[in-house]
Amino acid sequence: NVTAIKRMFLLELASNSGPNITSISEHVRNYTKVAKQTETNDNETKRSLLSSIRQLRHSCKPKYEELFETLLSEAEHSEGMHFLIKLREDLRQAIFFGQSSSSSTENYNAELREMDVNLKRMLSVWFSSGILELKRITYEETPAVVIEKIARKESVHPLTGLNDLKKRLGTHRRCFAFFHPSLPGEPLVFVHVALLPSIAQSMNEIDLLTDDERDTVTQRSCAIFYSINSTQKGLSGVELGTLLIKNVCRMLKRDIPEI
Repeated sequence: NVTAIKRMFLLELASNSGPNITSISEHVRNYTKVAKQTETNDNETKRSLLSSIRQLRHSCKPKYEELFETLLSEAEHSEGMHFLIKLREDLRQAIFFGQSSSSSTENYNAELREMDVNLKRMLSVWFSSGILELKRITYEETPAVVIEKIARKESVHPLTGLNDLKKRLGTHRRCFAFFHPSLPGEPLVFVHVALLPSIAQSMNEIDLLTDDERDTVTQRSCAIFYSINSTQKGLSGVELGTLLIKNVCRMLKRDIPEI
């Protein structure tokens, strides 16, 4: 849980490094004043209008965004990214624990929520589809430390042991995960898939699936996505799960056209 000291730090950061309301109000007045003169349609008025828009946009950017960008660029990239993901996890906890507080604290929560929205938007850009790496997880080729993390983070259908883990990575199963270049060896979100001749009627049918080598993959026409898990609470709301499923569907269709 987020500590009182962490919450105090986040409150200070959100309130003292947020958007400059005074500056925004001033630039809005300037923009409104110049906008009324656009009917003259001269170049000087247009330049003034565009300048007002640029200044307004700049004043709307919170100072903590610059801090986040600096942490990512000047620190070791992986350390900076880890820090920001953990920061958002703490931020979300601070918002949650402050929801039942007094109205004065609720004012601070509004600033915390705004910082959460901004940090989520930045993370969504940093974890976009063009940056993420899709990898298949196999018992033979994937590093043991990655397999261990996936086994530990499986919460939908928890593993019962090593044999269960091997079965989930077997011939007629698939496991895929998204990775980020800044976080090597850290699966962000992963999905388990079972390849079956027909649509499964229950999870028990998937559990009884065996790796009969005489039964080729091409004889299996259905891909059942039966478990998906996120490993980073700080990336909550960043659409990694939907993106992962779409990419896995394309990969399976390419590798096994019969599906």
